[in-house]
Amino acid sequence: VTFNFHCNMWYAEYHHRDVISTFPKIYTGVINAFKSVEESKASWDWEGSITIPMLEKMCPEIFDEINEGIDNGKFEINFTTLKCSLVTHHTKKEFDLQFDLEKNCLKRVFKKLAWGWYSQENIYHPVLPKLLREKGITHILLSFKFIRRFAPLKPTVALNPLMVEGISAEIPAAIFNVPQVTPTSNIPFVVENLI
Repeated sequence: VTFNFHCNMWYAEYHHRDVISTFPKIYTGVINAFKSVEESKASWDWEGSITIPMLEKMCPEIFDEINEGIDNGKFEINFTTLKCSLVTHHTKKEFDLQFDLEKNCLKRVFKKLAWGWYSQENIYHPVLPKLLREKGITHILLSFKFIRRFAPLKPTVALNPLMVEGISAEIPAAIFNVPQVTPTSNIPFVVENLI
C-alpha cells in the first residue's frame, strides 16, 4: 500500500458548515485520482462516530466508490479507534468497546476489512501489540515522519520489515509516508518490501 488516508472529521475546525461541505468533494477527487492511475493503491482508516454517519447522509455514493476499489484490489480499509481516541488513555474494557464499535461501523459500510491498525498519532504502549493481536489485527501502520523523530532512518532501512514489540506480543509494522518513493515507479517495490 503506498498511501494512507486518515478520514477524520472529529476536529473543532471542521464543524463549520462550509468546511464540512467540502469533504465530499475532497474524497471524490481522491477516488477519481486513484482511478486514473492504474497501479495506485491506498489504505483508508475511517473515524466511525461522526465521519461515516455524516458522509452516509451527505454523499453515500462515496462508499460505493470505495467498495468498488476494494473489489478491484485498489483500496483497503484498516482499523483505528472510534472517535480516533488515543488508546494509551483507555482501560482494556474501553479499548474493547472502542474497537468493537469501530469494527461494527466499518463492517456496516465496507465490504471487506484489511485487519491493519492505524495508530492515531503513532501512539504506542507496551500492551498495545497484545490488545491488537487479541482483536485479530495483523499489522500496524506507522508513519515514517513519526519514526524519524526517534530514529534517523534512511528510506532504504525504513522499507525493511519492522516489528513493534510489547509485553507478551509483537506485531509487524507497515511504513507509509516514506520520502523519495514516487507513486508510479516504485509501487511494486514498496508493496513487496513493506509487509
